[in-house]
Amino acid sequence: MMDSVDYKIDFICDMLHSEHIPPGALQQIKRAADMNHPNMGLAIYVGMNPLMQALGTIFRRVYPASGSRYRFDFAPTLAEAERKLAQAQLENE
Repeated sequence: MMDSVDYKIDFICDMLHSEHIPPGALQQIKRAADMNHPNMGLAIYVGMNPLMQALGTIFRRVYPASGSRYRFDFAPTLAEAERKLAQAQLENE
């Protein structure tokens, strides 16, 4: 779907009902960031496990180039994620 547009696409990933980190997720983080689509915008993860949030922060420090290509943030609720996306879109206008 991202191939069909010529602009950045932001998205919200609802993790509120996820109970654990998927197997192999940690090994795939950098690979996923390095291979992200050129039209991928900001990703907001809702209800993310605190351990995964900490790993996301570490990821940005250890792999700053990958972190700059794969923009992400965390929110405790869907309403907060929507607010963050709206704010980011206003700042990018």
